[in-house]
Amino acid sequence: MRTVPEIRQLEADRFGKKTEKQSASDRTNRLDDPNEQAAKKKKRGQQPANPRPKCRDYSQPPARIQEVDVPDDTKVCACCGLPLKGLGQHEDSEQIEIETVT
Repeated sequence: MRTVPEIRQLEADRFGKKTEKQSASDRTNRLDDPNEQAAKKKKRGQQPANPRPKCRDYSQPPARIQEVDVPDDTKVCACCGLPLKGLGQHEDSEQIEIETVT
């Protein structure tokens, strides 16, 4: 039977750090040629040779105000037939429609 230190050593050998790992910067399998010049890496982001992108147009499309009125026959109570009174609670809402030109 194996002792606790032996088991720990076996686990360290099996699951421990590997010595043959490649570094994160060098993941190639080719040998470096001393005569070959290293290519410069481009910086991230906007490149000096390229023009900047055009600005977006965030102006709002024209708004159409449309008031919808309820027909008179629905403005009465269905049970007693008396006219309905407003409670002062109303809600304005917006409906967004996209018109496409084909």
